[in-house]
Amino acid sequence: MKKINIFKNIIIFVVIFCSLCYTVDAILDQNLYRILIRLSVIPVIFLPKIINVTFKTKISDASEIIYIIFVFIAHFLGSVINLYGKIYWYDNFTHYLSGIVVAFFALELLYKLDRYDSKKIFFTCLFIIAFNTMCASFWEFFEFISDNIFGKDAQNVLTTGVNDTMMDMILASLGSLTFVITYIFEEFNNKKLIVKNFIEQL
Repeated sequence: MKKINIFKNIIIFVVIFCSLCYTVDAILDQNLYRILIRLSVIPVIFLPKIINVTFKTKISDASEIIYIIFVFIAHFLGSVINLYGKIYWYDNFTHYLSGIVVAFFALELLYKLDRYDSKKIFFTCLFIIAFNTMCASFWEFFEFISDNIFGKDAQNVLTTGVNDTMMDMILASLGSLTFVITYIFEEFNNKKLIVKNFIEQL
C-alpha cells in the first residue's frame, strides 16, 4: 500500500507541476479557455479528497488510484497535452475507459450504501449500467453548456452533428458492459481477477 501511495503522489505532483507550466504559456497567450482547462486539473485530481471531506466518507485507495490514473490519461494527456487533437482515436479511447472507471465507482457506491449482495448479480449489473448512463449524460450536458459559454465545439456539433455525442455515450456504455461481463464471469466461475479483487479492497 505504501508503494501505491508513493506512485499516486508522484502522478499528482507531475500532473499539477506540468499543468501549471502549461498554464503560464496560456497566460502569455492570453487564452482564458486554455488557462481554465489547465488550472481545472488541480481541483479535478483532488476530487476524491474533496468528496471525503465534504461528505465525511472514505473513498477506497483502490478507487482513488484508478481515478487519478484516469485523470492523468483523460484530462492531463487529453486536454492539457492535447492528445485529443493529435491522435484521432484518443477521445474514443478515453470515453470507453470512462465507462470502466465509472463502473468501479458505481460498485463502491453500492457497497457503501450497503446494497451490494453477491447473490443479486442482475441488480448489481443493472445499477452499474444505469449509473454509468447517468454520468455519461451529465458529462455531455457539461460539454454542451461549456461550448455555449465559451463559444467552443468540444462536442463537434459543427462537423458531426449529434454523432460525436452519441458515440461518446455508446463507448462509455461499452466500457461499463465490459466491466459487467467481467464481473459476471468472475461470479459464475468463482474467479478473482479484477472485479472481485476490487471488492475485497472495499
